[in-house]
Amino acid sequence: MPGAHRAPHEPVPILMFHAIGVGNPGTPNPSLWVAPRDLRSYIRALRRAGYNGVTLQKVWNAWHHGGRLPRRPVVLSFDDGYRGHAAFAVPTLQRAGWPGVLNLKLGNLADMGGARAILRMIHAGWEIDSHTFTHPTSRPCPARHCVTSSPTRASACASSSACA
Repeated sequence: MPGAHRAPHEPVPILMFHAIGVGNPGTPNPSLWVAPRDLRSYIRALRRAGYNGVTLQKVWNAWHHGGRLPRRPVVLSFDDGYRGHAAFAVPTLQRAGWPGVLNLKLGNLADMGGARAILRMIHAGWEIDSHTFTHPTSRPCPARHCVTSSPTRASACASSSACA
């Protein structure tokens, strides 16, 4: 791991992607789409700048358990679970020797290519995290509905539309 070091307080950038591919004309939220060639360009630019891909678990271990991070760590996170993650993101990151983090909306599993696609991602070093089953929309709610350990966080929870 290049420049491996203990980093209990080091900030780590997280780059989040949604759909990897080319959306059809009229596709909702076209700004959420990243063309595969653009993803490859982003990864090349990050590598040239000295960044090294890591998982959220590796960051957690460094922050809380004395684990090590490489020089200039970065997390690449892919939300929801779309076919392009398995088809384009996995091979792109594999060529760089980097893992990715998939926040899988379980309802998208079939679109991803099923359990086999997820297993390929795991074998390629990816971390698979849960991103709900249906991706419900959060709405403002009273602080009493927030799941938290402190009144201050409950107030922030209510004002940020995070409802449990």
